[in-house]
Amino acid sequence: MLPKILFLFFSIHTHASLDTVPTLHNIRQEDIDTAIAAYKERTVTVKLKTGDTYTYTSDQWRKERDPAIKLAPKIEEATNLLERFFTKTEIPPTFPGGQTAWNEYQSKIYSEHKRLIKKYGPATIYVQFIVSFDGQMDQVQLIGNAPAELGDLAIRMIKEGPAWEPATQNGRKVSCYTHQKIDFQ
Repeated sequence: MLPKILFLFFSIHTHASLDTVPTLHNIRQEDIDTAIAAYKERTVTVKLKTGDTYTYTSDQWRKERDPAIKLAPKIEEATNLLERFFTKTEIPPTFPGGQTAWNEYQSKIYSEHKRLIKKYGPATIYVQFIVSFDGQMDQVQLIGNAPAELGDLAIRMIKEGPAWEPATQNGRKVSCYTHQKIDFQ
């Protein structure tokens, strides 16, 4: 006879085996409680009304994407959030607190790096990046030429700064490319 703890572990482990995970196209809309996309992890987690929860990696749900087979609308919406990036939206992404907050954030960074800016500036640098539907920044890169030290600082300003307010299209938060001008004076 197995001890209770070992038996419990074995039951949970077998329940989560790959054989019991339904394919996305076999999940019906009426069985879904929620379908949530996680940008950083690149996963879609589907919680069924029965309480069962399944997480699918991008590799798993991409393999199942067959144009001839429709996914449940909630799952379709969640996977689209991870695959679709806009270049222009009705409401673009913004720094939290708007332009005034951006200016304050820049001033703080400038005061912390006065010597570096004085040594390699003045320079105007443009940084391009994606603001995901949940406010995370991704694919941060310089546009054009800049002194390497100031370019690195500009990239760190974006990456290490607060999460941005995501863009909105048709009333929904979406991932969007954007750029930010940074003047090192």
